[in-house]
Amino acid sequence: TGQLNDEMQQRQAVMVQSTSGRLNEVDSLQQDIQNAVNKLRHMIDECNAQISNLEAIIASLD
Repeated sequence: TGQLNDEMQQRQAVMVQSTSGRLNEVDSLQQDIQNAVNKLRHMIDECNAQISNLEAIIASLD
């Protein structure tokens, strides 16, 4: 039973390590997603500013 116990503990250690690695990957992906969202928000803000400029130009033509 000592050997069985050792095997189970070893498997558990591998599972914990694997899970920990996956959690780190998830954290990394979440950070990448957050960065992408921030870039998109910035681009949307720039687009909205350009739309406002175009609307002002169009209004001045009327």
